[in-house]
Amino acid sequence: MHVICMLFFYWAYQCSYVLNVLLYFQLPDLSSPEAMQKFFLQEVQIGEDLLAQGEIEEGVEHLSVAVAVCGQPQHLLQVLQQTLPPQVFQLLIQKLPTVNQRLSLSKGPTIKNLEEDDVE
Repeated sequence: MHVICMLFFYWAYQCSYVLNVLLYFQLPDLSSPEAMQKFFLQEVQIGEDLLAQGEIEEGVEHLSVAVAVCGQPQHLLQVLQQTLPPQVFQLLIQKLPTVNQRLSLSKGPTIKNLEEDDVE
């Protein structure tokens, strides 16, 4: 019974995290470069703060949003590849398609046709 309770709470935590992430994507006015820049910088800062606190999944989530809304995502990915530990950067690359899909559902900008080979 104890194991079932633990599994339930783990599942509930995961579901609440996913729900929070889905609700989080309230993009700023896409026609305002200032609002988009502020949103981008905010996502980078939150991502870096969370990574520094050891919250890897959450930090990568915010950094992947920053990449998805960035005007020059390939350049940002190159910088992140040089500054993040390899396993964290790999997680970021793996999350990009999911983030792009969620942002497109929110009618936000996405990285089109970004492949892992684009970042070397």
